[in-house]
Amino acid sequence: MRELVPGLVHWTTVHDAVGLPVSSYDVEPAAALIDSRVPDAGLDAFAGRARPQQVVLTIGLQPTRTH
Repeated sequence: MRELVPGLVHWTTVHDAVGLPVSSYDVEPAAALIDSRVPDAGLDAFAGRARPQQVVLTIGLQPTRTH
């Protein structure tokens, strides 16, 4: 995870459905996650950050499940 500017964090993860890295963002001032996927560091990566209140999806990829 990398803070691009104060309050805007970006990270990438590989999406199983396409086998390519996809981007996710945390926009703290808007309390929103954009195309959110769990970072490789896990949910602990969000410790100390404001809790998001909404999720915005801009891509048509279906979520992947692991069993």
